Amino acid sequence: MDVREVLDLCVSLMEEDMDKGTTVELFKPMYPYPFDDMMNIVANIQRIDEHTKTTLIGKIESAFMDLRRSHETIGEVFMFRLRLENAIRMLTILSKGKVPVELKTAICEEAAVWSMTTLWTACSDHWACLTAQALCAGLPSALPWPLST
Repeated sequence: MDVREVLDLCVSLMEEDMDKGTTVELFKPMYPYPFDDMMNIVANIQRIDEHTKTTLIGKIESAFMDLRRSHETIGEVFMFRLRLENAIRMLTILSKGKVPVELKTAICEEAAVWSMTTLWTACSDHWACLTAQALCAGLPSALPWPLST
């Protein structure tokens, strides 16, 4: 599966996920403070990630592989969003490279799980910082909206 196809899949997933609200709206219940301390926001995102990591990975796998979405806590909903945003950003970068990137799968569900788990493992700290910067700047997300792929 070409990385561009995976990117299109993740953008579609993001568009569906937007019915839950913007990223800032998902974060606000867990961080009811002014968005003026970037390092505190980063630390809070990292705490939420650490707290939800194990259960969220299982829920991501079952959502895509078993086609059933189980109940998620507010922290898991927020971290699902950040993982999806990070996947879109990383896949956009990979799709613009001079060397074609492909996943060794033709199964969309496997590609979605890979993009939200492996890419998160590689880039979570950086994405937490970019998210904190965006929130401090008054933006709804670290991704530009509307998305153009």
